Amino acid sequence: MKCPSCGFENEGSSKFCQSCGGNMEEVSGTGPSNKGTTPPPPPPPKQNKPSSTPGNVNLDIGGWLSKGFSEVFSDVGNYILLGIVVGIVSGITFGILAGPLIGGALVVVRRKLRGQGQIDVGQVFSIGFEKFLPAFVLVFVPAVALGIVEAILGVIPILGAILAFIISLAAIGFLGPFFAIGLHYIMEENVDFMDAGKKALDIIMNNIMMFWLFGLITGIVTGIGSIVCGVGVIVTIPVGLVMMSLMLETLFPKR
Repeated sequence: MKCPSCGFENEGSSKFCQSCGGNMEEVSGTGPSNKGTTPPPPPPPKQNKPSSTPGNVNLDIGGWLSKGFSEVFSDVGNYILLGIVVGIVSGITFGILAGPLIGGALVVVRRKLRGQGQIDVGQVFSIGFEKFLPAFVLVFVPAVALGIVEAILGVIPILGAILAFIISLAAIGFLGPFFAIGLHYIMEENVDFMDAGKKALDIIMNNIMMFWLFGLITGIVTGIGSIVCGVGVIVTIPVGLVMMSLMLETLFPKR
């Protein structure tokens, strides 16, 4: 029998070609028909390992508070200078420079925590001003909106004061993490302020109570310095920045 595949003349009725090994029955059509047989099922689709949601990480509030103070006092001179720049300059510019300066400071502190350099106030300005507009809008607009709401409520006797206090308490805990996470997206991932705010809000909503508690504690720690004639704020502001930086390092670990 001649093999239709290679043309070799096989002896007898071989099932397989003695030259190329081809299946003589399948080639000649004499073998069993595959008609009606069920084809094997396709392989299952490749499953991608689900990525963890940043908001689901553990918020080590106590550990970050302790680390905040120890970090600041390990390099107190540079951190005091950082507190002067972020706190006083933001204040005397009525918050206009708050977003860029906080954003630049968070980047510089995070690099320090990773061992990638020391606190450099010049870099705070250069990094922050590089993304000036989105950082300014992200921080300034919500702060102004909050101020307007509190001013309106302030003209309402008793009830207005109560509502203003509740809103202020909620804002203290919410805005700190919101600003820090939003500024991360702007400074580190080059996201515009609208998307940065949305991403920050999505993360916070995954664990809103813990983020609020962390923001409240950080806000209280940051503001304690103002009690001491306002001078202590140049120390407590850096503590708050370190705490926020530790949060960001946990949410967005360096790859």
